[in-house]
This record gives sequence, C-alpha cells and structure tokens, in this order.
Amino acid sequence: MGKRVLYILVCALIFFSMLSIFFIFYAQPQKTLPKSITGAAQNGGLSIIIEGGKCQVINLVQGWNFISIYSKQSNYSISNIFSPITGFYDYLLEWNSSSQEFNAWSSAGAQSFTVLNENKSYFIYMSQAQNLTICGRPYGNKTFNLVYGWESPDYIYEFPSNVTNNTFYGINFSYIQKWNIIAQDFLVYSPSAPTNPFNQISPSEGYFIFTSGGNLIYVRT
Repeated sequence: MGKRVLYILVCALIFFSMLSIFFIFYAQPQKTLPKSITGAAQNGGLSIIIEGGKCQVINLVQGWNFISIYSKQSNYSISNIFSPITGFYDYLLEWNSSSQEFNAWSSAGAQSFTVLNENKSYFIYMSQAQNLTICGRPYGNKTFNLVYGWESPDYIYEFPSNVTNNTFYGINFSYIQKWNIIAQDFLVYSPSAPTNPFNQISPSEGYFIFTSGGNLIYVRT
C-alpha cells in the first residue's frame, strides 16, 4: 500500500509539472503534451557502422517521441544534433532531476536550455514524421549518479537490455517507464506487478526510472 501511495503522489507531482509546460505553450493548443508520468517508446531504430564509429537512425513519428543518443558527440547543441530535421520539430523537454519537473525548449518561444546533456533522454515534438541520423563514437563504460526520485538517463547501447526484477544495471528501482509513440502515453514496469507491458529497453529509446538514489553503471563488454 505504501508503494502505491508513493507512486500516486509522484505521478501527481509530475502531472502538475507538465501542466505548467502546457501553459507555456498555450498559444498552440493543437499540440498535445505528454500525459502525466504513469508509465514506452517503441522508437524504430537502425544502427549503421561507419569507420571509427556508428550512426543511429531514429524513426520519429508526428507527435511526441522520447529518445536517447547512444554515441558520443563533439557538439551537443540543439541546432547541431537536430540539424537534419530542422523545421520539423517544435518542442524539446528535458527532465530536471533536482526540481522533478521539465525544462522546455520551443522553436517559437521560451528556451530554458540550448545544449543537450549527454546523460539524459529527451522528449521531442515532431510536426511531421522524419528520420533523424546521428553519428558518433560508441560510449565505453559509463556511470550515472541518480538522485532520489525520477530520472531520465540516456540509454547508451546500440542493442536492447532486459528489465528484470527490480535491478537495472546495478541500481534498484521501483518503476521504469517508456513512451508509447502510438498511444502517446507512458507504459510502466513495476517489479511488484503480476504482468508488465514491456521487459526491454531498446536502442534510441528514452526511459524514466524511479529509484532511491545510487549509481547506474553501464559496462561495455
């Protein structure tokens, strides 16, 4: 019962956070923002091996997509990363783990950030479906220090990873959530649930994880 109450309270907190983002963008009400955190993106992805690195191709649908970048970049500015799809995306959302709410970037207004954090996953709103190609060098071993609450760490692998029990890459968690690009809503994995809607994190997918804090350790073998 205690976990369920905690989960409801956290969902309510993030719901009001996303309401504030909605009012920032009230001038364009036809664009729907992600719903409250209740729970995945089945982002289509393709990995192309090039000399000295890899290219990932992310299939972005019209609407909201939740993505991660699995190659090291030399320039993380929004204008550089998303240059292949300039004119086709309107909003970006970055999760602020300290305040437990989103920072927002708008092509036509407020921009609370202009450079991506290589340790995070990002929401991107597409006005039209496009393929985004990002090339770079694969990450080596990487450690993310997660705070208590929700985090949206980058998924740095070009292959899928299983979600089992209550541990993911060395850290205990209460919930993991991914974005469903078809339903435009979250799916949630709970270790205490009898069944779950997914059991993998796939390349190019962003995800949320709720923990009591600690290190999430990616080890490339």
